[in-house]
Amino acid sequence: MLVVLLCVAASVAASEPTPQLAPGSKFTIVFPDMPPTFYCLDTGQKIPAQMTVFLPTNYDRNRKHPLLIFLEGGNGGGDPAGSFLVEPRAVFVVPAVPRPAYLQPVVDPTFGTRIVRIADDTGRPIAWSGTNASGGAWARIARHHYSDDQPWNSDGTLLALQNLGGAPGDLYLDGNTYQPRFARPKNYDVGTDRWHPGRQHPHERININRTGTRLEWFDVVRGAQTRCWELPFPVARELEMNPSSDGRFVLLFDATHMFVVDMDPQPPHAPYPHRRIGPPAKHGAVGVADDGRSGGPWLDWASISPSG
Repeated sequence: MLVVLLCVAASVAASEPTPQLAPGSKFTIVFPDMPPTFYCLDTGQKIPAQMTVFLPTNYDRNRKHPLLIFLEGGNGGGDPAGSFLVEPRAVFVVPAVPRPAYLQPVVDPTFGTRIVRIADDTGRPIAWSGTNASGGAWARIARHHYSDDQPWNSDGTLLALQNLGGAPGDLYLDGNTYQPRFARPKNYDVGTDRWHPGRQHPHERININRTGTRLEWFDVVRGAQTRCWELPFPVARELEMNPSSDGRFVLLFDATHMFVVDMDPQPPHAPYPHRRIGPPAKHGAVGVADDGRSGGPWLDWASISPSG
C-alpha cells in the first residue's frame, strides 16, 4: 500500500524529494491537482490536498505492517501532520492533574490534546448565552446522549447535551464555544430523537413522540414542527443507527413488525407532504428488549442501511 501511495505522489508532485522509509519517520504527500478540501472551502485558505504518512518505530521494510487511515472530523483541519503517536512499545502513566475549570481549555500533558470541560458543577446556575433562555441549573450528570448519537448538528453550530434529572433536561450548546444557548422547546414532545444529518436541515431533529404514534422533524431553533407523519401503529421509541446517511429513510418497529418511512420523497415520487410509508413486515422476534416479556428472541433495535 505504501508503494502505491508513493507512486501516486510521484505522478502528482514529481518535484517532491523521495521520502526515506526509516522507523519512526514521517513525510507529507501533496496532491496539487485535487479539488479544494472541505477545510479550504470552509476557511478560504489555499492549502493543497495532502496527507502525512507516519511509520512506526518498529518499521521494517521486510515485514508487513497494518495500515491505519485517520480522517479528521469537521472540515478536516488544516494540519495534516497532526500529533500522532506511532510507538507500539510505549507505556504511559496517567498524570495527576486538577479538574479543569468550566469552559477553560487545558492541554493534556501526556499527548498534547486540547480538552474543554463543557458542563459546570452540580447545582451551578446555567449561564445562557442566548436571549430566549433563563434559569435552570446543572444536574449531577450532564452528558452526550449515546455513543451512536451524534452530539453536533450537521453544520457543527450546535451540540445537544442531556442534563439528566435537572431542569432543563435537554439543552443545546454553541458548537464552537460550548456556551449553553437554549433549552429544549416546551412544545417539543420528545420520545427519542436524532439530528437530521443533512446540511440543508442543521436545526432539525428527527423525533418519535412519547407515545410512539408520530414521527416528525422539529426545528429546535425556531421551536416549530417542519414535517410530520402519523404512524400506522405505535412503534418503539428507538432511532438507534437511524436514519439513512442522507436523512431520507428511517426504519421503525414494534414487538412484531417493522416498516420504512420515506421522509423526503424524490422524483419520480411526489414530494413531501406526500405520504410514503412502506407496508409492515413481520420481523420474527417475540417482542422488543424493554417491553417486559419473558422468553425471546428479542429485537433490541433495527435500522435502515446508510444508503437507504
